[in-house]
Amino acid sequence: FLQNFTGVWFIFSGAVKAVDPWGTSIKMQQYFNEFQTTFKGTSLKSLAPMFPFLSNYSIAFSIIMIVLEIAIGFMLILGYKSRLTSWLFLIIMVFFTVLTGYTHFTAYVPDGVNFFEFSKWGEYVVTNMKVTDCGCFGDFLKLSPTTSFYKDIGLMPVALFFMFKHKNFHELFKRRINGLIVALITIATIAFCYYNTYFDEPVVDFRPFKNGVNIREQKLAEEKAAGAVRITDWKLKNEKTGEEKIVADADYMKNLETYDKEKGWKVIEQIKTETTVPHSKISDFGINDKEGLDITEDILSEPKYLFLVVSGKMKSEESRIKTMVKDSIYRTDTVKIRVAGKDSFELKKVYDHVGEKEEVFKSFRFEDAYRKLFSDKINPLMEKAENAGYKTAALVPFSDPKKIEDFRHDAQAAYPFYTADDLLIKTMMRSNPGVFLLKEGKIIQKWHINKLPDFEKISSQYLK
Repeated sequence: FLQNFTGVWFIFSGAVKAVDPWGTSIKMQQYFNEFQTTFKGTSLKSLAPMFPFLSNYSIAFSIIMIVLEIAIGFMLILGYKSRLTSWLFLIIMVFFTVLTGYTHFTAYVPDGVNFFEFSKWGEYVVTNMKVTDCGCFGDFLKLSPTTSFYKDIGLMPVALFFMFKHKNFHELFKRRINGLIVALITIATIAFCYYNTYFDEPVVDFRPFKNGVNIREQKLAEEKAAGAVRITDWKLKNEKTGEEKIVADADYMKNLETYDKEKGWKVIEQIKTETTVPHSKISDFGINDKEGLDITEDILSEPKYLFLVVSGKMKSEESRIKTMVKDSIYRTDTVKIRVAGKDSFELKKVYDHVGEKEEVFKSFRFEDAYRKLFSDKINPLMEKAENAGYKTAALVPFSDPKKIEDFRHDAQAAYPFYTADDLLIKTMMRSNPGVFLLKEGKIIQKWHINKLPDFEKISSQYLK
């Protein structure tokens, strides 16, 4: 039973992540960033540089983890190489437990306190958590780190049980057949992950930005639901006596002086009503123009079809060039002037001499392959769309305005470039770049750069 239960669990968990390895990669980057920050403030700060390195290879890390998870699932069900399977199961369970345990316990860590400063930990506060979603089941099922941590704790005894009882594993087929099945499953999983990473958008889209979703309507619904959430109770603790109590909102507001800080009372948690529409990344959808003005409503209410290029990262190398420039030097002096036949004196800045000063200029060099995706694939599509009377634009992460403008010129893109949060962009589109087709806020279709059709095909199928 335990072999089959944990095997199916691992296969399911790995499969829903395999449709979108980029999503798991983004989640791993969040973990690595938090670990880097945490270790920086400790005696183990020498470990901190390791995490940016791991973050650079997060997609490879993601695919390896997904493939390993699915392979272990089949190895458990088949009973293949019981000793090796038991060790792999224990190792990956320890890894998962450390990740979810870290995030769960950050709820006890107030702002400004390092995770390893245990004496400064406070009350459990959900909003203190550094990573709010464990990513265990990708975007298919959102579990809080606490729920996932308890799940992993529950599976740890099973992992230990397997270590001591692996000789009792039930073997489904002969070892050679089991090995062949595991090998084929591993190869198929690698190919499947690779396809969903580099050749197309996820074959099953669990993200909020699916084809057919109206971003404008969903955003308004989520905002309205969030505005209707109200506080029902207050969880309080008296730091002088240690007493804890839950007080109804009406009583708390009526008797604020009773629960004053000077009397030792501290708010631990606000207990609120559940929202009728769950919060998603659509609530964070916001777009700015190059002047920094919010143009979200203009984009989402555009009555014509809008071709929106979405790029999560402008692949470039930044360099700084030092150069000497002319620097005019002035001094303040008293100058005699004659006004209406009379001498007068006034202070003026007098030109003295021209000197030199050092200035640093930023220079960006963009990857040729990335730039050519725009010049060879995207720009011809956008030009034809504009000629047909449709709106066109590009969306890139917040960045140095010079970098954005330099790339726009480098890629010879005539359409405007707008900016948004990079995590929002990565949630919208896994391809870098990719293209959205929108109308009045509705996602008509989106295309991976490798699956981008020409304008004539798009026109015949979607522009109606």
